Amino acid sequence: MFFVYNYQLNSTTFESEQERNFDQTSQIVKQLMENYLNSVQVSQDITSRSRTLIESFQNEDYQGIESFMQEVEEFDPSNTPDIRFLYQYGKIAWKMGAMNSSVFRPSSFYSWPTKSISTTNGTS
Repeated sequence: MFFVYNYQLNSTTFESEQERNFDQTSQIVKQLMENYLNSVQVSQDITSRSRTLIESFQNEDYQGIESFMQEVEEFDPSNTPDIRFLYQYGKIAWKMGAMNSSVFRPSSFYSWPTKSISTTNGTS
C-alpha cells in the first residue's frame, strides 16, 4: 500500500513540476519575443521619423526614398521591415522596389495586390 501511495505522490509531483516548468519556459519565450518585437518597433519608428525620409517624401523624391531604404537595409538588416510602403491620402504613394522593378526584393509586397493592402488598412 505504501509503495502505491508513494508512486502516486511522486507521479503527481512530477506532473505538476513538469507543467510548472513548461509554463515558466513559455512565459520566458513569450517575454523574449515581445522584447524583440518592441525593440524592432522602436527602431523602425525612429527610422520613419528621419528628416531625410520626410523631406524626400514631401518633395516626391521617390529615388531618394529608395536610396534611404537601401541604406537602412545595408546598415542594419535586422531593422529592415519585410514590407515597405508609404501611404498618403488613401493610396499607396511609394512601395519598395517600384523605382527598379527588375530587381527582386523580398520586401516588395510578396506579390500582394494593392487592393488587398487597401482593404487590410480598412479602406476600399
